[in-house]
Amino acid sequence: MLYKRRIVFFADILGFKSTISSSYNIAEVEEVTSRIASALKRIPEFSNDTASCQSENIDFQFTQFSDCFIISFACEETSQLFYTLLRILWVQMNLISLGFLLRGAVTVGPAVHTKDYVFGPAIVEAAMLEKDKAIFPRIILEDEAIKVGALNGAHAYEDEVSYIKKILAIDPRDSRYYIDYFAAAITEMDSEYDYPVYLVNIKKIIQKGLQNHDAKYIEKYIWMKEKYNEVANRIQLNMHNYEQISQDSLLVSCYKNVTAI
Repeated sequence: MLYKRRIVFFADILGFKSTISSSYNIAEVEEVTSRIASALKRIPEFSNDTASCQSENIDFQFTQFSDCFIISFACEETSQLFYTLLRILWVQMNLISLGFLLRGAVTVGPAVHTKDYVFGPAIVEAAMLEKDKAIFPRIILEDEAIKVGALNGAHAYEDEVSYIKKILAIDPRDSRYYIDYFAAAITEMDSEYDYPVYLVNIKKIIQKGLQNHDAKYIEKYIWMKEKYNEVANRIQLNMHNYEQISQDSLLVSCYKNVTAI
């Protein structure tokens, strides 16, 4: 088998192992694992959906094992980075509804990824980036992956970069891009009521995480708190204007619950 240059995602579902090992309620574990599996299953299904408007033989692979999963696709697949980032954002949102978070990394390089095999330098690099550089509950992207994804976009390079970066944010701590599941998630909601409810779910996860006594563990939730508060403060800052123009009192009430921690 020959290596092929691929964009590679490696992600870990945080807290999954501890939830499974600490629970004695088999029915509860089965329900949670079933819902996680349902969310992850949508990744390759979504690829097949987008393939119909690109090519019949799309080179996209998805492998899941235990609490980790790997996604990769050939660099030349049209706009596949954009589509995959959207799908990962969707998975992050669904896992948050279950109380789970994702940490991962996206890189580009030589790899072999089929339904039977997955190996290569890019796979190793993505796994190491997830372990050593992602640190917080976030999926980081190497700049080269963004560049390669945009070069193979359906639009002009600068336009494709713009579309990709609408899903991302830059973390001032290390200047790394990450999938912005705080602010960018609003574009993936089924209704306008879902976004404030989603933010409140994030708030509950953070509040629970901050109660832990392990300093290294708490650090992850302090990072989340900063990102969540940026969104919550913007919402509350504009709340007065929103109350004046909105005719939907229920929606206003939902957003009033999105307060800083």
